[in-house]
Amino acid sequence: MSDQAALQEALAHHHADRVGSSLCDGFCRPLLAQIAREIRAVFSGVFGEHPFATCWTYKNFQDKSGGHIHADNGAASLNLWITPDESNLETDTGGLVLWNKAVPDEYFDATGEEMMHKTLRLKFRDAHPHRRVRITFLYGKPGKSTT
Repeated sequence: MSDQAALQEALAHHHADRVGSSLCDGFCRPLLAQIAREIRAVFSGVFGEHPFATCWTYKNFQDKSGGHIHADNGAASLNLWITPDESNLETDTGGLVLWNKAVPDEYFDATGEEMMHKTLRLKFRDAHPHRRVRITFLYGKPGKSTT
């Protein structure tokens, strides 16, 4: 899975600090559907009856000071970081900060999940196989949160 995401040939989203792809534009492998089903089965208390909606991946190629506060546009999401632990040069950072707050109606066209989050500061080794790679799995529709 790490090789598929890290070396994804169809990285359609280009940003100043990362590249990414989603199911709609190339990040589409049978293994992703299997993982999405297994996540929902294992964490049935979290995802309940919310169906798998989509997934995406991002690979950071620059260290950054952190992201903006946001919520994903669904009922619940799960993030997997698939970069080896030894690639993170500051092990007390590199993940997410979570807030269990409702998303204001004006924040989205439709209210998203109730869990606001922000990426923490990143400091990873400066080589292709060591950059932070994240896969997000999204379940359900906005405004139907289980939290």
